[in-house]
Amino acid sequence: MLSGSFKILLFLAATSLLLQACVPVSQPVGSSSSATTQPDTNIPLANYVASDNLKTVRLYPNTGDVNDVMYPPIVPLAQAAPLYLEFDDLTGEYAQYAYKIIHCDEDWTPSQLSNLEYLFDYNEFNITQHEFSYNTRTQYVHYFTPLPKVKQPGNYVLQLYRNDTPGNILLTQRFMVYDNQVLVSPRIGLAEAVAARRTRQQVQFTVNYNNLAVLNPFEQVKVVIRKNYRWDNAITNLKPNFVREGQNQLEYEYFDLRNTFYGGNQYRFFDIRMLNALGRNVGKIKMEPDGVKAFLLKDKSRANQPYTQYPDFDGGYVIENVERGTGTGATESDYVSVNFLLETTDKAIGDIYVLGQMNQYKHTEENKLTYDPAVSGYTGDLLLKQGWYDYIYYAPEAPNPYMYEGSFNQTENIYEILVYFRGQTDRTDYLVGYSRVTVNDD
Repeated sequence: MLSGSFKILLFLAATSLLLQACVPVSQPVGSSSSATTQPDTNIPLANYVASDNLKTVRLYPNTGDVNDVMYPPIVPLAQAAPLYLEFDDLTGEYAQYAYKIIHCDEDWTPSQLSNLEYLFDYNEFNITQHEFSYNTRTQYVHYFTPLPKVKQPGNYVLQLYRNDTPGNILLTQRFMVYDNQVLVSPRIGLAEAVAARRTRQQVQFTVNYNNLAVLNPFEQVKVVIRKNYRWDNAITNLKPNFVREGQNQLEYEYFDLRNTFYGGNQYRFFDIRMLNALGRNVGKIKMEPDGVKAFLLKDKSRANQPYTQYPDFDGGYVIENVERGTGTGATESDYVSVNFLLETTDKAIGDIYVLGQMNQYKHTEENKLTYDPAVSGYTGDLLLKQGWYDYIYYAPEAPNPYMYEGSFNQTENIYEILVYFRGQTDRTDYLVGYSRVTVNDD
C-alpha cells in the first residue's frame, strides 16, 4: 500500500502491545434485524447490499500481503493471485451461498458476451469456506472464497444469493480485470483554472495505443478516472482533446475543470479495536441490553483550518480485535454501533453522509446523518465490526461537497485511470489500460 498506510500498520501493531492486559467484557448483544431482499431484475450492477444481515463485505486481490485488503478489486488478466470475497452473516446460522458473475460493458450494463466467452466454468460458484464467530457477543458466520479466473478483460459484477432462493440477490460487487495493451502516462497537479488551484487536483494524461487499431478514438476509446477507489464521484465519458495519429497517442489535457477532483482532506479516523479501553477519537463505550455502543468524540468542521498531513488509509479500514490477539480479527471481532456527531450550526444544502470504504461510499439512508438541534449538529449510527476506520463527512448536493472537511491541493490521494476499447467487430468494451498513481505521498 502507501507509505503512509504502512506507517499506520506499524502504529496499530505498536498500540496493540499496550492493550494486552485488558479484560474482556461479558455483556450479551442482541441479534441484528431480519434480512431483506429484492428480485434479481431490480438489483443494480453496482456495489450493493440488499440484506441487513450481511456486513463487512470485502473484495480484494489476495497476494498474501498484509495490505491486500486496502487494494481495490482490480487484477491483471494473467493474475498470479485471485480476487478474494469475504463477508459476515449476522444471523449466526450457516447458510449455503453461491454466486454468479456477469460481464459488463464500460457503463456497467450487461455485455453481449455469453458465459462461455468469459468464464472457464459453469456460471454458478458455491461458497464452501466459512467459520463461526468465537468469543463474540454478536454471533455471526464469516464466509470467504477465492473468485475464479476469467477469460476476458473488462468489467464484472458478482451477484450473491442463497442456494435455496437463487432469484433473490443479496449483494453485488464490482470488480475489474485488465490487459494492458496501451500505455497510460498520468500527470497530476494543480487545476488549470486559477480559482480552483487551492482546492482541486487535476488529472492530465496521455494514452499511447501502438498495439491497437484505433480508427475512431472518440467512439472506440472510453476513459474512467477514480479517486481513492470511489465510484460515487468518478469521472466518465472523458474524450481526448487532441489526437496525434502519427504517434498513436491520445491527449487528455484540459484547461477547464472537467478532469479535476476536489482534493479533500486527510481522512478522519477512529479506533474501536478494543472495548475495555477507549481507542483514538472514541469518547465513550457503553454496554447496553441490545448491544455495544461507541460514541466518537465530537467532530467539528475543518473547512477553515489549515491543511495538516498525517498518515491515513485513504478511506480504508482494518478489522482487528487487539484484546484477542493477532490473526483473529475475522472471527473474534465484535460488532459495535458507532455514533457519529458533527457539531455545526452551518446546515448544508441537501443531505450529509458519513462515508468511507466501510460503506463503499454509498449515499444511502443507513449512511445519512440527521440534524439534531438538541446537540447542534448532524448525528447518526453505523453498525461496524471492530477495527480502525477512516471516514469523512460528505455533502454531495453542496457547491463544495467537502464543506465540513476542507479541500486542499496538497492532500494525499490515490488516482486510477481506466482505459476501455471496443474494436470494429467487438461486442463489448475491453479494459486495455490501467494506471494507479498517488499524489502528495510524502
